[in-house]
Amino acid sequence: MREAGTQVFGYVATDYGRAELARVRDDIDEIIAAGADGIFLDETDSLTSKAKYGYYTMLAQAVRQQGRQLIVNAGVSKCGESIMGVADRVMVEHQWRDLPSHSAWMAKYAPERFMGVSSNEENAMGYRVDLDRAVRDTREAWRLGVGWHTATDRYVRLADWLEPYVETLTH
Repeated sequence: MREAGTQVFGYVATDYGRAELARVRDDIDEIIAAGADGIFLDETDSLTSKAKYGYYTMLAQAVRQQGRQLIVNAGVSKCGESIMGVADRVMVEHQWRDLPSHSAWMAKYAPERFMGVSSNEENAMGYRVDLDRAVRDTREAWRLGVGWHTATDRYVRLADWLEPYVETLTH
């Protein structure tokens, strides 16, 4: 995968800051020892308050001390700016359209620091994502300052239209 320019991030769920810190750190260490480029923390607090900031700062240090990157999946568009001190990238899932209005501070940061997705999971977008819609959504996300956007049918499998989607966006 690395030969193709793909970074590999290992998945660790934090139960919104309630998962035992030692267990999460052990999971991070195990994934990095296996050769991952970084960690994708899922089920994270959006850090709109300071209550969980210390918890996530300690996890970020565990990742960065090993020279790796950290993606924090808040999954929501309303995040506290302190999340940027923790994450190399922030994933807001299907709420990428609301990010500029719900977290106006994002304008201070490079688009590459933000991630979004459009998919047909549980009708998350309110419309069906097909090839044409996927291309439009990705271009709109880029215009809004969300530098990492992808579209798919379902998370668990690649869309039938993946190849023409990528081809359209890269040419």
